[in-house]
Amino acid sequence: MKLEHPVTAWARKARGGKGHHEFLRDLTIRAAENQPDFEKALAWCRQAADHFTRRPRQTNELRNLLTGAYELIDRPTPSEPKPAANLALRNAHRGREGDLDALRLTSDLTVRTAGQALLRLFDPSDWICVMRQVERPEFDFAGNWAEKPDLGDYQFVAPNAFHQNTLSRGRQGVLKRLLIVHEGDDKGFDHEAQIGPVSKLTEIFPLLMVVWSGGKSLHAWYQINNPSNLRDFTRLSALLGGDTHCHKPNHPVRLPLGLRPGRGRQEIIYARKANP
Repeated sequence: MKLEHPVTAWARKARGGKGHHEFLRDLTIRAAENQPDFEKALAWCRQAADHFTRRPRQTNELRNLLTGAYELIDRPTPSEPKPAANLALRNAHRGREGDLDALRLTSDLTVRTAGQALLRLFDPSDWICVMRQVERPEFDFAGNWAEKPDLGDYQFVAPNAFHQNTLSRGRQGVLKRLLIVHEGDDKGFDHEAQIGPVSKLTEIFPLLMVVWSGGKSLHAWYQINNPSNLRDFTRLSALLGGDTHCHKPNHPVRLPLGLRPGRGRQEIIYARKANP
Protein backbone atom coordinates (compact mmCIF):
# COMPACT_ATOMS: atom_id res chain seq x y z
CA MET A 1 0.00 0.00 0.00
CA LYS A 2 1.43 3.36 -1.07
CA LEU A 3 1.45 5.83 1.80
CA GLU A 4 0.34 9.41 1.22
CA HIS A 5 3.12 11.99 1.55
CA PRO A 6 2.85 14.00 4.82
CA VAL A 7 2.64 17.31 2.92
CA THR A 8 -0.28 16.04 0.83
CA ALA A 9 -1.97 14.59 3.92
CA TRP A 10 -1.63 17.92 5.69
CA ALA A 11 -3.13 19.68 2.66
CA ARG A 12 -6.21 17.45 2.76
CA LYS A 13 -6.78 18.25 6.44
CA ALA A 14 -6.16 21.96 5.95
CA ARG A 15 -8.51 22.26 2.96
CA GLY A 16 -11.28 24.74 3.70
CA GLY A 17 -9.86 25.75 7.06
CA LYS A 18 -7.52 28.44 5.75
CA GLY A 19 -7.64 31.33 3.31
CA HIS A 20 -6.15 30.50 -0.08
CA HIS A 21 -2.94 32.55 0.25
CA GLU A 22 -2.46 31.49 3.88
CA PHE A 23 -2.84 27.86 2.86
CA LEU A 24 -0.28 28.13 0.06
CA ARG A 25 2.15 30.01 2.30
CA ASP A 26 1.95 27.40 5.05
CA LEU A 27 2.15 24.61 2.48
CA THR A 28 5.40 25.91 0.99
CA ILE A 29 6.95 26.35 4.43
CA ARG A 30 6.12 22.74 5.33
CA ALA A 31 7.57 21.54 2.04
CA ALA A 32 10.78 23.56 2.51
CA GLU A 33 11.24 22.18 6.01
CA ASN A 34 10.88 18.58 4.82
CA GLN A 35 12.68 18.62 1.46
CA PRO A 36 16.02 20.35 0.71
CA ASP A 37 15.62 19.76 -3.05
CA PHE A 38 13.70 22.78 -4.39
CA GLU A 39 12.20 21.10 -7.48
CA LYS A 40 11.00 18.07 -5.48
CA ALA A 41 9.45 20.38 -2.90
CA LEU A 42 7.75 22.35 -5.68
CA ALA A 43 6.29 19.15 -7.13
CA TRP A 44 4.93 18.22 -3.70
CA CYS A 45 3.35 21.66 -3.34
CA ARG A 46 1.67 21.44 -6.72
CA GLN A 47 0.28 18.00 -5.93
CA ALA A 48 -0.95 19.07 -2.49
CA ALA A 49 -2.39 22.38 -3.74
CA ASP A 50 -4.60 20.47 -6.18
CA HIS A 51 -6.71 19.56 -3.13
CA PHE A 52 -7.42 23.21 -2.44
CA THR A 53 -8.76 24.95 -5.54
CA ARG A 54 -10.66 27.96 -4.24
CA ARG A 55 -9.24 30.04 -7.11
CA PRO A 56 -6.82 29.38 -9.98
CA ARG A 57 -3.19 29.69 -8.98
CA GLN A 58 -1.30 32.63 -10.41
CA THR A 59 1.72 32.12 -12.67
CA ASN A 60 4.76 31.16 -10.56
CA GLU A 61 2.75 31.72 -7.36
CA LEU A 62 3.91 28.49 -5.75
CA ARG A 63 7.49 28.88 -7.00
CA ASN A 64 7.73 32.39 -5.54
CA LEU A 65 6.18 31.37 -2.23
CA LEU A 66 8.49 28.37 -1.97
CA THR A 67 11.51 30.58 -2.67
CA GLY A 68 10.43 32.78 0.22
CA ALA A 69 9.88 29.73 2.40
CA TYR A 70 13.47 28.55 1.91
CA GLU A 71 14.73 32.01 2.78
CA LEU A 72 12.51 31.98 5.86
CA ILE A 73 13.73 28.65 7.21
CA ASP A 74 17.31 29.82 6.78
CA ARG A 75 16.45 32.44 9.43
CA PRO A 76 15.18 31.74 12.94
CA THR A 77 11.42 31.92 13.35
CA PRO A 78 9.90 34.62 15.62
CA SER A 79 9.38 31.96 18.29
CA GLU A 80 13.02 30.96 18.02
CA PRO A 81 15.16 34.12 18.14
CA LYS A 82 18.61 34.12 16.57
CA PRO A 83 20.95 32.78 19.25
CA ALA A 84 23.38 35.43 20.39
CA ALA A 85 27.02 34.55 20.72
CA ASN A 86 27.68 33.15 24.17
CA LEU A 87 30.90 34.61 25.59
CA ALA A 88 31.24 31.99 28.32
CA LEU A 89 30.75 29.14 25.85
CA ARG A 90 33.20 30.65 23.37
CA ASN A 91 35.84 31.10 26.03
CA ALA A 92 35.29 27.55 27.25
CA HIS A 93 36.09 26.28 23.77
CA ARG A 94 38.78 28.80 22.86
CA GLY A 95 41.68 27.23 21.00
CA ARG A 96 44.97 26.99 22.85
CA GLU A 97 48.55 27.63 21.78
CA GLY A 98 49.67 24.86 19.47
CA ASP A 99 46.19 23.87 18.25
CA LEU A 100 46.68 25.53 14.86
CA ASP A 101 49.95 23.72 14.20
CA ALA A 102 48.47 20.44 15.43
CA LEU A 103 45.64 20.78 12.91
CA ARG A 104 48.08 21.60 10.10
CA LEU A 105 50.07 18.46 10.86
CA THR A 106 47.00 16.28 10.17
CA SER A 107 46.22 17.99 6.84
CA ASP A 108 46.49 16.34 3.44
CA LEU A 109 49.44 18.12 1.84
CA THR A 110 48.55 16.92 -1.66
CA VAL A 111 45.87 19.63 -2.01
CA ARG A 112 47.96 22.35 -3.61
CA THR A 113 45.65 24.13 -6.07
CA ALA A 114 42.19 25.66 -6.02
CA GLY A 115 41.08 23.01 -8.50
CA GLN A 116 42.22 20.16 -6.27
CA ALA A 117 40.45 21.81 -3.34
CA LEU A 118 37.18 22.08 -5.25
CA LEU A 119 37.28 18.40 -6.11
CA ARG A 120 37.66 17.56 -2.42
CA LEU A 121 34.44 19.45 -1.73
CA PHE A 122 32.36 18.74 -4.85
CA ASP A 123 31.72 15.95 -7.31
CA PRO A 124 33.11 16.77 -10.79
CA SER A 125 29.55 16.67 -12.16
CA ASP A 126 28.25 19.27 -9.67
CA TRP A 127 27.10 22.55 -11.23
CA ILE A 128 28.69 25.17 -8.97
CA CYS A 129 29.10 28.93 -8.70
CA VAL A 130 32.55 30.56 -8.45
CA MET A 131 33.06 34.32 -8.31
CA ARG A 132 35.79 36.90 -8.77
CA GLN A 133 33.36 39.34 -7.13
CA VAL A 134 30.17 38.52 -5.23
CA GLU A 135 27.96 40.38 -7.70
CA ARG A 136 29.40 38.49 -10.69
CA PRO A 137 28.45 34.79 -10.33
CA GLU A 138 29.85 32.35 -12.89
CA PHE A 139 28.68 28.75 -13.28
CA ASP A 140 30.20 25.55 -14.62
CA PHE A 141 30.71 21.93 -13.63
CA ALA A 142 33.18 21.46 -10.78
CA GLY A 143 35.33 19.26 -13.02
CA ASN A 144 35.58 22.06 -15.59
CA TRP A 145 36.36 24.65 -12.93
CA ALA A 146 39.17 22.46 -11.62
CA GLU A 147 40.85 22.58 -15.03
CA LYS A 148 40.64 26.35 -15.53
CA PRO A 149 44.16 27.81 -15.41
CA ASP A 150 42.90 31.08 -13.88
CA LEU A 151 40.75 29.50 -11.15
CA GLY A 152 43.25 30.61 -8.52
CA ASP A 153 42.49 34.24 -9.40
CA TYR A 154 38.89 33.89 -8.16
CA GLN A 155 37.84 34.90 -4.62
CA PHE A 156 34.54 33.21 -3.75
CA VAL A 157 32.54 30.02 -4.13
CA ALA A 158 28.98 29.11 -3.16
CA PRO A 159 29.18 26.10 -0.82
CA ASN A 160 26.58 23.88 -2.51
CA ALA A 161 25.71 22.60 -5.97
CA PHE A 162 22.96 24.18 -8.09
CA HIS A 163 20.52 22.82 -10.63
CA GLN A 164 22.33 22.33 -13.93
CA ASN A 165 22.22 25.39 -16.22
CA THR A 166 21.11 27.66 -13.37
CA LEU A 167 22.74 31.06 -13.82
CA SER A 168 21.45 32.73 -10.67
CA ARG A 169 22.88 32.35 -7.16
CA GLY A 170 19.37 32.51 -5.68
CA ARG A 171 18.40 30.04 -2.96
CA GLN A 172 15.80 28.41 -5.19
CA GLY A 173 18.55 27.20 -7.53
CA VAL A 174 20.33 25.08 -4.89
CA LEU A 175 20.11 21.42 -5.89
CA LYS A 176 21.35 19.68 -2.77
CA ARG A 177 22.64 20.83 0.58
CA LEU A 178 25.66 18.76 1.49
CA LEU A 179 28.08 21.35 2.87
CA ILE A 180 27.95 24.12 5.46
CA VAL A 181 30.56 26.68 6.53
CA HIS A 182 31.38 28.09 9.96
CA GLU A 183 33.19 31.43 9.92
CA GLY A 184 34.52 32.83 13.16
CA ASP A 185 32.95 36.29 13.55
CA ASP A 186 34.73 37.44 16.68
CA LYS A 187 37.51 39.97 16.24
CA GLY A 188 38.78 39.04 19.70
CA PHE A 189 39.62 35.50 18.55
CA ASP A 190 42.85 35.10 16.60
CA HIS A 191 43.40 32.09 14.33
CA GLU A 192 44.70 29.95 17.18
CA ALA A 193 41.63 30.69 19.30
CA GLN A 194 39.24 29.98 16.39
CA ILE A 195 40.43 26.37 16.15
CA GLY A 196 38.57 25.61 19.39
CA PRO A 197 35.06 26.33 18.02
CA VAL A 198 36.01 24.62 14.75
CA SER A 199 36.89 21.47 16.67
CA LYS A 200 33.79 21.65 18.89
CA LEU A 201 31.52 21.64 15.83
CA THR A 202 33.00 18.33 14.67
CA GLU A 203 30.80 16.74 17.36
CA ILE A 204 27.90 17.39 14.95
CA PHE A 205 29.32 17.23 11.40
CA PRO A 206 32.67 15.96 10.01
CA LEU A 207 35.23 18.64 9.21
CA LEU A 208 36.37 18.67 5.58
CA MET A 209 38.52 21.77 5.22
CA VAL A 210 39.68 24.93 6.99
CA VAL A 211 40.58 27.98 4.87
CA TRP A 212 42.19 31.27 5.86
CA SER A 213 39.98 34.07 4.55
CA GLY A 214 42.90 36.36 3.82
CA GLY A 215 41.81 38.43 6.81
CA LYS A 216 41.03 37.77 10.46
CA SER A 217 38.77 34.75 10.12
CA LEU A 218 38.96 31.08 9.21
CA HIS A 219 36.30 29.33 7.12
CA ALA A 220 35.63 25.76 8.26
CA TRP A 221 33.78 23.47 5.84
CA TYR A 222 31.67 20.59 7.20
CA GLN A 223 29.84 17.71 5.54
CA ILE A 224 26.10 17.56 6.27
CA ASN A 225 25.97 13.81 6.77
CA ASN A 226 22.72 13.93 8.75
CA PRO A 227 20.34 16.78 7.77
CA SER A 228 18.32 16.32 10.95
CA ASN A 229 21.30 17.78 12.87
CA LEU A 230 21.46 20.93 10.74
CA ARG A 231 19.60 23.14 13.20
CA ASP A 232 21.78 21.94 16.07
CA PHE A 233 24.86 22.85 14.05
CA THR A 234 23.69 26.33 13.07
CA ARG A 235 22.64 27.10 16.63
CA LEU A 236 25.94 25.96 18.15
CA SER A 237 27.91 27.76 15.46
CA ALA A 238 26.09 31.00 16.29
CA LEU A 239 26.62 30.53 20.02
CA LEU A 240 30.33 30.05 19.33
CA GLY A 241 30.45 33.37 17.47
CA GLY A 242 29.93 32.09 13.92
CA ASP A 243 28.62 34.35 11.16
CA THR A 244 25.03 33.17 10.55
CA HIS A 245 25.11 34.40 6.94
CA CYS A 246 27.52 31.54 6.17
CA HIS A 247 24.85 29.03 7.19
CA LYS A 248 22.86 29.82 4.05
CA PRO A 249 23.48 27.22 1.33
CA ASN A 250 24.09 29.85 -1.38
CA HIS A 251 26.09 32.42 0.60
CA PRO A 252 29.54 33.17 -0.93
CA VAL A 253 32.53 32.04 1.09
CA ARG A 254 36.24 32.26 0.37
CA LEU A 255 37.48 29.97 -2.41
CA PRO A 256 40.16 27.62 -1.02
CA LEU A 257 43.50 28.73 -2.50
CA GLY A 258 41.77 31.56 -4.33
CA LEU A 259 43.20 35.08 -4.34
CA ARG A 260 42.01 37.95 -2.16
CA PRO A 261 43.21 41.20 -3.80
CA GLY A 262 45.67 43.01 -1.60
CA ARG A 263 45.72 40.18 0.94
CA GLY A 264 47.20 37.23 -0.91
CA ARG A 265 46.33 33.57 -1.28
CA GLN A 266 43.44 32.14 0.78
CA GLU A 267 45.50 29.31 2.20
CA ILE A 268 44.27 25.91 3.32
CA ILE A 269 44.98 25.29 6.99
CA TYR A 270 43.49 21.79 6.91
CA ALA A 271 42.13 19.40 4.30
CA ARG A 272 40.90 15.95 5.18
CA LYS A 273 42.77 13.10 3.63
CA ALA A 274 40.89 11.38 0.84
CA ASN A 275 39.23 8.07 1.68
CA PRO A 276 41.17 5.09 0.27
